[in-house]
Amino acid sequence: MKKKVFQLLWYLCLVMLWFIGTEKIVLQQASARGDELYAVELDSPIVIDGTVERWPYIDGAPETEHAFSKEADVVFHPERWKGEEDLSATICVGWNEQNLHFTFKIRDNQVVFAKNPEQLLKSDHVEIWLDTQLDYDCENAKMNEDDLQLAIGMTRNGQPIVADWTPRRKRNEALERGVKAAFQKNAKGYIVEVAIPLALLKINPVQDWRIGVLLDVSDTDNADNPRQEKLLYSSQERRFRDPTSFMYF
Repeated sequence: MKKKVFQLLWYLCLVMLWFIGTEKIVLQQASARGDELYAVELDSPIVIDGTVERWPYIDGAPETEHAFSKEADVVFHPERWKGEEDLSATICVGWNEQNLHFTFKIRDNQVVFAKNPEQLLKSDHVEIWLDTQLDYDCENAKMNEDDLQLAIGMTRNGQPIVADWTPRRKRNEALERGVKAAFQKNAKGYIVEVAIPLALLKINPVQDWRIGVLLDVSDTDNADNPRQEKLLYSSQERRFRDPTSFMYF
């Protein structure tokens, strides 16, 4: 009798170990989609003013910048790309308990901002795509209620533009009002700083650690006949409106 009980317990242990191992594999697959984009934790708020300042990193955190400066990074009309001075970007991503922070340092020898907010698509701007619940729907190739497409630009008179372009849903005007953005033009191009409140994204930075992300820089060079000429992406695997092609942090 004791031998049978021992054998039964042994089989149960094997089953439990197999289940735990399988679950671990599934979770690793769910969180290993795409390439990682490092996001650094910040220990104090950042002033959103379009200037490059040293971010207040927590002790021991690396100062990480992500550079995108190759023809392969230009996914939309790469044949129009004329080199780093035409379109390239260095991007930093950070977070604290209040916001997600993004800084884009963009090289662009022909900066064309929008005449008005309605012309945002046909002007120089950046886009931030997020999958806020990555591990819950990592196999879903269509954007749904936890995904987001934000476009951020500036008018020629200096007015920041924040537009919710998320497909198949009503614009989130509260989010558009809550996002802080600032631009600063310089001799080599321009700088964009963005802060997105985590509360408006319904993200808990402790519980919801992995977030899908895709960052775009849209380029327009002709102010007289503006159009979207090129797009630089943070992921060369990008597929339009397909969250499974996003990077993650």
